[in-house]
Amino acid sequence: TIGTAGLQPLDGTDDVEVGYAIIPEYWGRGIATEAARAWMNFGFVEKRLARIAAVAAIGNTASFHVMKKLGMTHEKTEEHWGETCDFYAVSREVFYRRNNL
Repeated sequence: TIGTAGLQPLDGTDDVEVGYAIIPEYWGRGIATEAARAWMNFGFVEKRLARIAAVAAIGNTASFHVMKKLGMTHEKTEEHWGETCDFYAVSREVFYRRNNL
């Protein structure tokens, strides 16, 4: 196993979050982006979600880069899992336009 990815309810919100975690020796290969993109496509097509969110601890620039590549935009900064996190989200329409799907 090189990591995990998936969709889950984001605690304390009405949003569904895409999450991803890749072990360090596989960082920088686009795996997190591709895994997140596949799960987001599933969420938008199969689950008919209107939007999907993602959060990452302040300073997690690699995760912010993935979120931006997926067409997400920063909406706010708030607490999750006992840490201050940046909250990004994207609508179905914007996701498909920005990802050429």
